[in-house]
Amino acid sequence: MVACLMALAAAGCNSPTSLSDNVTETLSGTVQPAMSDSKTFTVGNTGEIKVTLASLTPGGDATLAVAYGQPSSGVCQIANPQPLNGTYVGKTVFDFPIYVKGDYCIVTADCSLFNASCPALTVAQNYSYQVSHP
Repeated sequence: MVACLMALAAAGCNSPTSLSDNVTETLSGTVQPAMSDSKTFTVGNTGEIKVTLASLTPGGDATLAVAYGQPSSGVCQIANPQPLNGTYVGKTVFDFPIYVKGDYCIVTADCSLFNASCPALTVAQNYSYQVSHP
């Protein structure tokens, strides 16, 4: 057993990556009223993902919904969308562990698509995220 573990270690078994070893990608797009926008990124190792809202314009009173998941047959399979507005610019939106390497996605949408109590967008919103991942 010990010999097997040593052989795996020597082969580089892709142990979890610390945040300091992560790469950072910028994902940006536009959400039109009553629409959503999805961005995909590839995670090459286990570790931790941190998603920060870098910008939201024109912002104002706009409320979006944001969620993460994994793509399946070209569709981002999400759970638990969270409201997001201009007060989140510069703040962490998601911070979670990754146990499975592969493709992940972030959906940004008009919040009224997921929650009837959210005001619908009246103008398009441009957004960008900084995504730190293994």
